[in-house]
Amino acid sequence: MKHVVIGLSVLGAGAIYVQQRVKNLTEIMVKLIPIPTGLRNIRVEKGIFKCNIDVTIHNPTSEAFDPNGIIVTVKRLDVKSKAGTLLGKVNINKNSINIPANGKYILKDLLVEIDSMGLLLNLSSLLKIKSLADIKADVVIGILGTEYIIPQL
Repeated sequence: MKHVVIGLSVLGAGAIYVQQRVKNLTEIMVKLIPIPTGLRNIRVEKGIFKCNIDVTIHNPTSEAFDPNGIIVTVKRLDVKSKAGTLLGKVNINKNSINIPANGKYILKDLLVEIDSMGLLLNLSSLLKIKSLADIKADVVIGILGTEYIIPQL
């Protein structure tokens, strides 16, 4: 019985620790700033619009975004027009991102693909893209199975 009580106490303390770490990570995460920093290889192949994009995630806080044992995944990137129209999604599924305090993390060479139906539906928005300033990137991060959207403001 004594071992059961000790075991349950250890499990309870571990759960409280993980809960506090997740809370701390989400508090930092809502302050992260994703910014498109590279756009290249714009092309249309077999009716599919393709381009490569880089997104830099800035951490303006004085605390590192360091999961350290907590399961954190950069799940996807939602690419939008400046007006907020969803143009395409990029599945990333990258684990283990660490962003130092007042630092940055770069997601490089993400392939954006927009099929012919998406092209037709979003043609007017796509034609307005002249530079990186015309694109918004929202990053979706998963922490222990819950998704959080980090919008580009």
